[in-house]
Amino acid sequence: MSNPILGYLDPDFFKILDEVRESLKNLYRTKDHAFALSGSGSSGMEAGLTCLAERGDKVIIWLMDIFVRDKS
Repeated sequence: MSNPILGYLDPDFFKILDEVRESLKNLYRTKDHAFALSGSGSSGMEAGLTCLAERGDKVIIWLMDIFVRDKS
């Protein structure tokens, strides 16, 4: 709590982000690229799906979640 907050453009933040990337690569035992994504779980799912699907592809999306239930 006594450390200053790092902004997302702070050079120290980029150092930490690089360490996180390397740790993720070690965790998943991969030599491929790894990155941390800030956002909800839905953001991560959408990012992954957009990497797999191309414009014009047909996809099936299954909506079964507490956030999808009819609120009326």
